Formats: sequence, structure tokens, C-alpha cells
Amino acid sequence: MKVHWITRRDQLEAIASTARQDIGDRLSAMGPCTVAALADALGYRPTALYQHLAAMQRVGLVTSHAVRGGRGRPATQYQMIAPLVRWSRAPRVRANRAPMARAAKAMAMRAAKDYARGFDVPHWTLEGPGRNHWMFRLVARLSRQRLKRINRLLDEVARLAYTPDPRSGPLVSVACLLAPIPERARRPKPTQSRRRRK
Repeated sequence: MKVHWITRRDQLEAIASTARQDIGDRLSAMGPCTVAALADALGYRPTALYQHLAAMQRVGLVTSHAVRGGRGRPATQYQMIAPLVRWSRAPRVRANRAPMARAAKAMAMRAAKDYARGFDVPHWTLEGPGRNHWMFRLVARLSRQRLKRINRLLDEVARLAYTPDPRSGPLVSVACLLAPIPERARRPKPTQSRRRRK
């Protein structure tokens, strides 16, 4: 499967919003589609999508082409630049780290909303091999061997999630963040008003 690795800052800036990540995710899942079909799938108004699609086209993440239908003007279909768009290599470039942090924040916000909406989906399953609703977060000290194993498993999860499934089922949202954290949190520096109070 063709993979497009996002390494350019302008492309990262373009997807540092939940709406544009929604668009990219759905275009990847659905394949080429019209604005009307995309709006229907996302629950947006078609007019709200045009500016986002235009911004994604300007930086080369989305392409479009006309498709002849029945009567009237040809419809425009949009698709991602590649079947698989990934961004995990982008932080190698220092200038990409701030937009990556914003993109991760947008991703986490969308994942939290997806998790909350999942309770209302008819095929919601919390247990067993068909489980499609789950979350966890923890802070742990991991040995090199344990971290290596976790990374192998995360790579396998990513491969399984990204590879098209010939027996596809209902849509699910999968999100994962892994980050080293400092031993101690930094205390915020006192502001001018706090200093004056003393």
C-alpha cells in the first residue's frame, strides 16, 4: 500500500484541527467521494467542508477530479494523496514539533468525543473478542525489554488498523499516544501579578 509520510510543516499545520483530521480519516476509510457523501458521513454541512478541503489541497494532502454522472455538471470527487497518510516521523525536524503537538491535541480531543459517542452506537460492545469500546491511560516505569515489546505490539496494531480488511465491518476510531514524561512536573513561573501580591 502506498504511504505518504508527512514531514512538511505546512502539511502538519493543515491537519492540526479536528475537522481536517475527520476529513482525512473518512477519505482514507471511504476512498474517493463527493463533498455531499463526505458531509453525510461526517454530519457536517457541505459548505463547511469546502474551505477545509481547499486548505488540504493547497498543501498537497488531498487531490480532486471530476466524475461524469447522469445529467448536469460533473461531480467533483476528493481523495487523500495516498491510501495511507502517516506523520510519526515528522518530529525529527525541530520546526515540526509545535504543529505536531497541536495535531496530537486535536487527535486526542476527537478520540475523546468518539469514545463518548460510542456509548450510543447500536453495535457498542464492551467485552469479549468483538469488543469495540475501550480506553486506558497510565504512567509506568518500563524496562527496555518491556518498551521494546510494547512497540512491537503497537506496530502490529497499526499494521492491522491501516491494512484494508476484505471483510470490513462497522467503523471504529483507534487512537494511541506514547510519550516520555519528566520525573517531576515543572512548576509554572510566577506571573507579574503574583509577584506583586507578595
